[in-house]
Amino acid sequence: MAILDSAGGVKLLEVGDGGRGLFADFARRKAATALKFGKPSAAVRDEAKTNPDLARQLTTDPTLIGFGGGVPFSNGAIAVGGAPSQDTDERCARAGLAVLERR
Repeated sequence: MAILDSAGGVKLLEVGDGGRGLFADFARRKAATALKFGKPSAAVRDEAKTNPDLARQLTTDPTLIGFGGGVPFSNGAIAVGGAPSQDTDERCARAGLAVLERR
């Protein structure tokens, strides 16, 4: 899981027991993608299928990634990586965001 502040700074980067560090990097990049474009990273991924400039940006900017699982919010973005599907990553990110919003 990764949580970024509104400037893109890492507030939390966590790898669960037995998890692979690669998924933490994916989560950070998903959150950065959601933050940069102001919409879920899955929406950015889908838009890139018909927008060559966006697709190129996702593949050439090492801070971004064209995978689902990142969700922006008013103070930054949250993302999850490593679930069996990108849809599950996004559901987990939204559940984490719901917890943050209750605080």
